[in-house]
Amino acid sequence: MSRHYIKEHAFAAAFAIIIAGPIAWMAMDRQNPVERVSGKIEPNTVNPGDELGVHWVFKTTRICKAAGVTVTITDSSGVPWLIGYKGIYYGTPDNKPEPFDVSGIIVPRGITYGPAKYRACVRHYCNALQQFLNWPIEICDPSLPFTVVEKSDSDKGDKDTGARGARGPEGDTGPQGPEGERGLQGIPSEHR
Repeated sequence: MSRHYIKEHAFAAAFAIIIAGPIAWMAMDRQNPVERVSGKIEPNTVNPGDELGVHWVFKTTRICKAAGVTVTITDSSGVPWLIGYKGIYYGTPDNKPEPFDVSGIIVPRGITYGPAKYRACVRHYCNALQQFLNWPIEICDPSLPFTVVEKSDSDKGDKDTGARGARGPEGDTGPQGPEGERGLQGIPSEHR
């Protein structure tokens, strides 16, 4: 073998170890940065338009950059309602359970009465390759059940005269958007 041949292969091997090795390691890095210990909806029975909260307990196993959260509520007829995106913070990677509360989630007004499910999908970037390729680790927590009930006659009418002012008459819910845009709170696409 010639020296030139050995140098070329040594260079190729060094390139593979220095460059390709870390890229391969980052591509295989799909370990979840958090572990859900528990989750609970409060209150567990709500009316359309009410606010609900979620009490989570997580264990953080490593620090990763939060890329966002998508929250959906699926009603009793199986229609998913996109509630929105929320910011997140879990704490430090000490493997100790830490509480995390989410509040201000408004139950859609056009939702079907009956059993419903809350689900949050959290996305994290844990290395530069995931961020560069926009390929986050996604963790979709198991759905948390709750119940949507119709307002009783005593809840309807002009009783709501609190800090927000008197409630006006409820309007009709708009038609569902085209297929692929389900869960946008029943807002017709021409009004978005």
